[in-house]
Amino acid sequence: MHTIAKSKIKQMHINLSVEQIRGARTAIIPGDPDRVRKICEIAGDYVYLGSNREYTSAIINHKSKDKNPILVCSTGIGGASLSIAVEEMALLGIDTFLRVGTSGGIGADTKMGDIVIPTGAVRDDGVGEHYAPLMYPAIPDLASVMKCVYASNEIGVRSHTGVVVTSATFYPGQCRKETHNAFLLPSRANNIELWSRLNALSFEMEAATLFVIGAARRLRTACVLGLIADRKQSEHVDTTMAAATEENAIRVVIRAAELVHSQQI
Repeated sequence: MHTIAKSKIKQMHINLSVEQIRGARTAIIPGDPDRVRKICEIAGDYVYLGSNREYTSAIINHKSKDKNPILVCSTGIGGASLSIAVEEMALLGIDTFLRVGTSGGIGADTKMGDIVIPTGAVRDDGVGEHYAPLMYPAIPDLASVMKCVYASNEIGVRSHTGVVVTSATFYPGQCRKETHNAFLLPSRANNIELWSRLNALSFEMEAATLFVIGAARRLRTACVLGLIADRKQSEHVDTTMAAATEENAIRVVIRAAELVHSQQI
């Protein structure tokens, strides 16, 4: 793994320093700042670091003698804010980034409540082009993906691996028609059918950006997504299943984060 000297200054946006992350090399990165709290509550052993803009952070396993400390830092919605967080965390010495989030299923065999662990992503994010041309693939670190798959099997959560679609927008890019005037560009109007026919599993908003940055910056990346909507049937989240699905995704990513720098698998 390529390394550079750690930055000695507090980072501008995430508002963290090398001393604060306590030697952590792995970061769990949810989009939603409130999900940091949920991750910490499930982990049980944590210390809250702070919050600045969309970036809320904490350390889990901070008292453990047997487990490595893991940074948890939210990234906000979309690739642009995620790119800032990843760049700044990498300057502090983080070399592995595991995103945890939610997603809308479009795969033939996906069901609400399932977990998706992407092996690649469609680059409709608009951010990755600042790191590499579009012909450059958005692919995560295979070893980290395998840790996520292992964790999901160990915990007993039904999971899928495959391609996801990373969209720069929540509404038109994901073919949502319940908007102010229900207009979609012709190039977007059949996105669900198009990507489903190409065996994509779900829509989300950050994976492709993360994967391209990771490859370009020589960082490990992977992603765990809980399916909380069936986009083949509805534009809306299934609120009856969302909390349990989110918790399952969090449990998987915490376990995967513990495995990343171990020799267990």
